[in-house]
Amino acid sequence: MIANLSFIKCYVGRSFRYGRNAKKVWFVTGCSKSFGRSIVEELLKNSNHVATARNTSTLDDLQEQYGDRTLVLKLDVTNTVDTNNSINRSVEKFHRIDVLVNGTLEEAPMQDIRDIFDTNVFGLISVTKAALPIMREQQLTI
Repeated sequence: MIANLSFIKCYVGRSFRYGRNAKKVWFVTGCSKSFGRSIVEELLKNSNHVATARNTSTLDDLQEQYGDRTLVLKLDVTNTVDTNNSINRSVEKFHRIDVLVNGTLEEAPMQDIRDIFDTNVFGLISVTKAALPIMREQQLTI
């Protein structure tokens, strides 16, 4: 986590020096604690607009300290309606989203992470590997 936060500090600091980040809007999920919270705190130190999401009660102090520069939203990323509402509210307030920092898995049990990868990565690869030889035999455009 320390190495990753150092990268964020370096990236954000460097971007501000060269003017690439001055007006960017960051949408960060998983900000209630740990790495997501650290990212948001670092971004807000540099006068960046930040749209944050997750357990909002843990972010009240950021909303109070930074006011209109931040938007605190409750978001359950597994709920499509929540997700769409959060994105739409962010765009309503800041008129765009420039950078997406999506999710921190550090608090999830390893089995949950393995299940996600089994389904969304290895499942996709498995189906692709099974289907492509047949599609090639049929001389379909792949």
